[in-house]
Amino acid sequence: MILYFCDKKLNVYGCMSNQLPNSPIESDQLTKDIDSTVATLELTIDYTAQTRAELEQWTMPGCYILMRYDDGKDYVFQIIDAELDTGNMAIEVTAEDAGLELLNVECLIYPDEEQGDTKDPQTLTWYVSKWIKGSGFEIGVNESSSTDKKALTFDSEQTATERLKEVASKFEMEVDYSFAIEGLKITHKYVNIHKKIGTDNGVRLYAGRNLSSITVKRSIENLATCLLVYGSTPDGGLGPLTLDGYVYNDGNYYVDGHYVKSKTAVEKWGVITRTFEYDTTDQQTLLSEAIKELKTRADVEVNYEVDVVDAPENIHVGDTVGIVDDAGGLYLSARILKMERSIIDHSTKLTIGNYLIKTAGLSATVQDMAKTFQIMKSSTKVVSDVQQMYCLSDSVDSSSGGTWTTQMPELMDDQHYLWTKTVVSYTDGYTSETTPVLAAAINGAANTATRYVTAQTESGQILVHPEGDTKNAVLIGQDVQIIRNGTVVATYSDDVRIGKADSAHAGITESGMAVYSAGGADKVAEFGDRVKIGGTENYIELIPNPSGSEDSLTICTAGKYIAIKADGDDVYNTITGKHLEFSVGDNLTEEPYNISIDSHGAGILGIEILGALKASGRITSGKESTEIALSNGASGSIYLHRKGDIASVYITGAKLGAGTVNRTIATVPEGWRPVRQTAIPIDGSSDALLFLNSDGTISCRYNSSTQRQIWGRVTYIAWA
Repeated sequence: MILYFCDKKLNVYGCMSNQLPNSPIESDQLTKDIDSTVATLELTIDYTAQTRAELEQWTMPGCYILMRYDDGKDYVFQIIDAELDTGNMAIEVTAEDAGLELLNVECLIYPDEEQGDTKDPQTLTWYVSKWIKGSGFEIGVNESSSTDKKALTFDSEQTATERLKEVASKFEMEVDYSFAIEGLKITHKYVNIHKKIGTDNGVRLYAGRNLSSITVKRSIENLATCLLVYGSTPDGGLGPLTLDGYVYNDGNYYVDGHYVKSKTAVEKWGVITRTFEYDTTDQQTLLSEAIKELKTRADVEVNYEVDVVDAPENIHVGDTVGIVDDAGGLYLSARILKMERSIIDHSTKLTIGNYLIKTAGLSATVQDMAKTFQIMKSSTKVVSDVQQMYCLSDSVDSSSGGTWTTQMPELMDDQHYLWTKTVVSYTDGYTSETTPVLAAAINGAANTATRYVTAQTESGQILVHPEGDTKNAVLIGQDVQIIRNGTVVATYSDDVRIGKADSAHAGITESGMAVYSAGGADKVAEFGDRVKIGGTENYIELIPNPSGSEDSLTICTAGKYIAIKADGDDVYNTITGKHLEFSVGDNLTEEPYNISIDSHGAGILGIEILGALKASGRITSGKESTEIALSNGASGSIYLHRKGDIASVYITGAKLGAGTVNRTIATVPEGWRPVRQTAIPIDGSSDALLFLNSDGTISCRYNSSTQRQIWGRVTYIAWA
């Protein structure tokens, strides 16, 4: 986690990271929830007498924090509150993501005919674009339909964040925010439109493994079995739209005058009435939205707060996760509604809702465990431990005759049976356990497993085979033989052979390994201290430091060969003599040459040097070097190398002083000078140029006010 603290114009004050020693970050918590779609960052930052003033400036409310979190996502936070604690010498910081800019934008009543607003149906994209205009935000991910249009009205003022959330919900979509950061600059701010935030990546959390505790919260605070429903007032109407006169009954949900009721909820809880309003003048739409609302309120609301140990990296707010029982049977699946994560504490807390308890097709163990959750009291109960228990019984009908233990016992024979159960312990001392069940899969595997028999032959060899089948066996003696259908198919000894002798096989000896062809006689490859891969004419030969020579590689193809020797000069050659290439040297302290000569017979047709320079003339042996000190505002040296007519200039780490404009910083001696002015490319500097002139002077053009370290190289023809 790296944090960059910036002023209101996003100029960086400085940065800090929890990965650095003596990091001042004492604690952190990143909170995101599906309801507000706004992320909150809370930090505790320690200070000293020397750093107090600086950190107070960094954490001033209104300033920004740029952060790349461990989930790989970029965040931009604006500091809302900063509290200085002189007793603990710490600053408590609360920041919200930069969607706050939309929180501060006011959206007026819509439509407003005086402002030119239209009542025509529009797409979700149209509405979002309208209310982010001028905010600096743009639409990023957009999963909305280009054909789905609605005529929406808003009778009160809202912040842009509230307006975007509401308009998205009317299209049964969701929005969130993201940022693109390049070079500590915000390049894009996005409002993303999703059909549903989050995915189901198949993440499963296991009680007793990933989960250290589960807190179950139940509430009837928002319970309703009956909704008094109102819509908007139609043009020319005397009051808001109701469901009066609308007929609907699906067996559970039905219309009763102005009300929508749930038959099953009324039978369970009685009539509990709440008011529901929706912005529409269409009765069918009003009913559909009312039933949707009643479904979420017709029974006890349940949330599960889960403390996750070693949380998977690929879980995010909105994702669907599963909770798995001890045997791996999924019995609960739900959406992450809220995530609280701390990098420093290595902790993750998830609030999960909208659970669906699955019973169809589950084992008795899973069903009983689901019942354990169902019978919990309305007050919070916290799971402290979940234990899987095992019992080895001599009965297939009950777990009697055995002892329960947390360690799985070894199955002795097909006359014993493994039983399992789950024991759940709670922090208040209460325990519950599931009904013992027969571990049928484990027992079946044990009963049907192949049994092997070991016997000793007359010659003292050991024969291992499946019971009743001596034609498929392993024979252990001086050699190890594998027998299949009565035939020895492989033999293993000090000299190991893999495969039949009359077919393709490999032989391994102390001196190396050889691979033979399908006929069994031809050696197609061999491996040893001196490795040769291939046949007689076409092969690759690797010789690691053979006696009397350096390391080398020989590649031969039907009489033509390539030889590369590590003797200081890398040599490439072909036997035809029509092409010869040398490569010598590989660093800045030694002039590298790549010389390619193409010829027909004895006549040289061309010479290519360094992959670009072509020349005719002499290539002399030997190499000369010289060093020239830089001056007149520059320091360091340049290094010159020459071999025949080819010369090179190297600059490795020299420094240019401020304002060395049109200055001569060195002079190259005669015999080393180019025939015309040659530019020296400079790495590490976009505003510095050097020129090697035909009179030997090296001139510099550098306009900056600061000193600059440079590197460069140029190769040219120098006539002695």
